[in-house]
Amino acid sequence: MDLEITFNYIYPTIDCIKKTKNSKNSVYYNMKNFCDWLLKYAYAKERPAIDVDLPNGEKADIEWKDSKYDPNENLYYFRLKRLRSNNIPARTYINVDSTTITLKKNEYLGEFNLIIFDPEKKRLIVQRNSFGLSLGQIAKALTKMRISRYKDIKKKYNKKDPGTVNLNLLLDKDKVKNVKNNKIFRSYELRLADIRAIDLKKLDNNGILHKTVEMVDQVQGVSVSVKVSLARESKEKSLENNTIKKLIDFVQKINNRKKANLLLKARKSVNDQIDEIDVLVPKLMSTINLKGTNRSTIGAEYVYHNFIDQNYERSNCYNGSYSMREIAAISGI
Repeated sequence: MDLEITFNYIYPTIDCIKKTKNSKNSVYYNMKNFCDWLLKYAYAKERPAIDVDLPNGEKADIEWKDSKYDPNENLYYFRLKRLRSNNIPARTYINVDSTTITLKKNEYLGEFNLIIFDPEKKRLIVQRNSFGLSLGQIAKALTKMRISRYKDIKKKYNKKDPGTVNLNLLLDKDKVKNVKNNKIFRSYELRLADIRAIDLKKLDNNGILHKTVEMVDQVQGVSVSVKVSLARESKEKSLENNTIKKLIDFVQKINNRKKANLLLKARKSVNDQIDEIDVLVPKLMSTINLKGTNRSTIGAEYVYHNFIDQNYERSNCYNGSYSMREIAAISGI
């Protein structure tokens, strides 16, 4: 079975606190020098310590040997890793008792995120991994690693305000517009922060929104969080299309993620992949499919080259005749 991997597209910045209270100075983070620094130590015997503490005694670190530069594409790539030491699985066999895995004090399970930097387009591409690092943890790791480089090359920096790495997700403005043309809606998750701000008179009496808000109001509730899905129903089945489209219109009119939000899972047809869409923050994303990934750790180069072939340089992979490299270059935050 193929393994599906998802990528987010990002505009990286360094955010520094100005002298003016509560305001920030945000500038583009050109990671070229940082990536060249990684290449310098990729196969060195001694390397700077750049591990970052995470909750529950875990850490974020870099897989040094996977730091590469691709001159043909003018792209850098490297892998960050989550050093996992909690909820360890067992080694097991068919019809045989399992064997417990016990990690040594300095031993962890590694969960990887491939990071690709495009210096020409000023874009960062991040592999999502539900077992790996979150975007917030990646930003935290890159912040500390940036300072580690300064210390290593003895570059002066403002210790009181060194700046933090911010990963600004690129948005896909056409995604919500296109999702209304989908024929199959598999699930939605609706959140309303305060129903008291909603005028029931403006809602369809027989509509799902009116009934939801009315029900919460009857029990003197304030906020709403509703998740509806088709679970394991056959993939051609869909939630009622018109209702979903009304929910989209409703949330877009409010246009405030703190007050209302709608997450959708939908596909154009039975044979298409499922899209995950945040109606107010539709992230620019792409996916690749990897073959032969069973029973071994997936290499960084294998993921990278499949990403280039299937997404970044391939036309028609998304949105007509454009490659993801072209789309990312013109997408904003």
